[in-house]
Amino acid sequence: MSLSLPTRQDRLLAIRARIDAHGGGAAHVYALPVAASPESAAEASPLAILVLPVPCGDIGSTPEGLATLTLASAVGYAAVAGQAAWVRFVDGAGTAVYDAEAGLPGSGKPVILTDGKTPPTTNLFVGGEVQLASAVWVE
Repeated sequence: MSLSLPTRQDRLLAIRARIDAHGGGAAHVYALPVAASPESAAEASPLAILVLPVPCGDIGSTPEGLATLTLASAVGYAAVAGQAAWVRFVDGAGTAVYDAEAGLPGSGKPVILTDGKTPPTTNLFVGGEVQLASAVWVE
């Protein structure tokens, strides 16, 4: 199956609309282990919760014709210490929409997190800053 660029952008618009539902979503940052699916509960409390703006991101395309959803950056503070490894994007009611691996800049992970320091780390401590530096979905 091959979908046109507008159709792939529509799919990404649906993801954005789901995150923005119920007044706007958030990114819940977790340590390992990763939940089996967005329908599965995480094994521990989130290390941090980053509130996303509405709309949470922009729809676009690459010169190669790929559809993109680029989320807005967000900043928050860790409530629990730990090594950030994945993010669950939820809507305003807390319903899971999308789970993704997270890493530092240059890691190649779909979600880029940092503690705002140089050099950056994903090792978070209570009260420390957490930045969602980048999150891009490509279709």
